[in-house]
Amino acid sequence: MENKLLPVSLSEIPSSSNISNVHFYHGETLHFNNYDIALLHYEPELGRSFRKELYKLQVNAHGSLAFIDLGDAFAMTHDEIAKLVSSIVKNKCYPVLIGFPESLVISISKQWENEFLPHHVCWVNSTCNFNEVNPLCDHIFLKQQYFLGIQRQMSDMEILESINHNIHMSFISEYRKSAQSIECLTRNSELFYFNMQSVRHSDFPASKNPSGFFSEEIISLAKSTGSSDRSLITMVSDWRNEDNDYDSTSSLLVAQMVWYMMEGYILKLKDKQTNIKNLIHYVVELKNTSIHLDFYKSEISGKWWLQEPSVDDTIQGKLIPCTYEEYVKTVQENIPDRLMNLISN
Repeated sequence: MENKLLPVSLSEIPSSSNISNVHFYHGETLHFNNYDIALLHYEPELGRSFRKELYKLQVNAHGSLAFIDLGDAFAMTHDEIAKLVSSIVKNKCYPVLIGFPESLVISISKQWENEFLPHHVCWVNSTCNFNEVNPLCDHIFLKQQYFLGIQRQMSDMEILESINHNIHMSFISEYRKSAQSIECLTRNSELFYFNMQSVRHSDFPASKNPSGFFSEEIISLAKSTGSSDRSLITMVSDWRNEDNDYDSTSSLLVAQMVWYMMEGYILKLKDKQTNIKNLIHYVVELKNTSIHLDFYKSEISGKWWLQEPSVDDTIQGKLIPCTYEEYVKTVQENIPDRLMNLISN
């Protein structure tokens, strides 16, 4: 499969770039276990525009990460890309896919289905594309789909209300009200897909949408995908403008998203190295019961977890992603429904 990749021409890389931690693939045998992050583009024109902006940024600031740029995959089929991505993930390397269509998500989910890998998909989008959602609903190992940033004026509410319980919708107004409440959804997903039309035109010229996420908001979401406890893949849509071209401002925003995603990934690695004994432990006694709940906070990333109650004191319950807001509500004896369901199950 790798021999179908189009390697990066080093002439595309800005001469001022300080990217000593980046390796560019040039046809050699690939060993993904030597890298933390693998970058893959869909087609050459997009790749050139994106790289020009990414490698102007301080990528070397993430010097602790080993980074490989695989070049462009336009000669590969969706099934071949899905198998390549699966190989990257199996080797504990994090693939970042730039400029790929939503249909590739179906191929990746199908590949994971064949490998019996349970997974959740998080879509960052203004609308729900049912042409993509419906085929995924038949995948047994796809446990949940989350849609973040949905806008009511662009969505058929009757259809949204009729969708099954395995699809969760969060409107952009809910994100603005409490970004933390969305965090527990992103921390529970393995695959993330950013449709760049979810960003408003004023912040992202290639978007035709006058409303949507601000640039700072989409960057914050990108960082959270990198730091997500369970994330395995981040994908970003194409952003070709009306002139069938890629403007530098739009490409720069995508580059900044990837830069902050990398920063989030470093935080996740540091959290993984942290023993539970080194987390801040908060115990909440439930009034008029003998039950107590154990919450934990990381001083490195600021993340919160609830420890799953265990019926056997000799077995430590797993840590479930939660938010500070959920902790506060529990302290105030107003346990959120989501946590109550987790405790009850």
